[in-house]
Amino acid sequence: MTTQKTPIDKNVSENLGKTPKRTQHDSTSGNETFYSFVMNNIKELNEKSDLKFDLSKDLNGMVLMCRDLQVSELISRTSQAFCESLIGDKKETKVYEYFVYVPNVTDYLTLPSLEEMEVFYKLRHSEKEIEKLQTNKDKETKDSDLKTISEVLDTKSVRIGVVNMIQDKIESLYRFYGAKEKTGSNMVHCKVKFHDPNNLQFGKFVSAGSEATGKSDMPLKKMLEMASREYEKKVKDTIKKSPFASASKTRDLISSMDAANIGREV
Repeated sequence: MTTQKTPIDKNVSENLGKTPKRTQHDSTSGNETFYSFVMNNIKELNEKSDLKFDLSKDLNGMVLMCRDLQVSELISRTSQAFCESLIGDKKETKVYEYFVYVPNVTDYLTLPSLEEMEVFYKLRHSEKEIEKLQTNKDKETKDSDLKTISEVLDTKSVRIGVVNMIQDKIESLYRFYGAKEKTGSNMVHCKVKFHDPNNLQFGKFVSAGSEATGKSDMPLKKMLEMASREYEKKVKDTIKKSPFASASKTRDLISSMDAANIGREV
């Protein structure tokens, strides 16, 4: 997905910089399931759900994804002044971009379901093992999850396509930046602070807490099947909207989408 940048309001001070445009999605994934899960995990940290937050203070949230950034990327996504406030003149410092769900603040966005997040983490961190399994003649493994994934999502292009589909939803969340710690491969409690409470565009990652507890009761196979159906629907919808929608072009279009997925960084 190509990330666009929204222009900053002219009335906002220059040091706010820029932020990538947040994208809403038409997917019907289970927002209520995810919202309930997050609220149960941080209920001891936040007030009732209808509380008006003081956005000038640290807020409790949940990290869904974290990735490394170059300092030059941080500057382009925020500003020179913001970057210096984060790392000073230490240009070799590692910086991270965190995609964070903040209850009440990000509720208007279409969120991935809890089931989708479990699929996302499993697929991102098991691809090499799945490829090894599929290249084995006997295709035997003691890891039942790997076997289930390789059976339901039997090609690499489909697995990467599912990961990217879910990642698109994660990337619609607010982004926070830090230089202290990289969170792991699960949802993690955190504290964040918006750079400007009057113009919510990005902010600082204050600290990471414990990993979120609890998992979906849905069997992995069913979660994978649901994600697979949604991805197939997305591919079909893309084909319908494409100028190459004739039957003779359909296979070529699917192949080109798969090739794009394989090349995408996850």
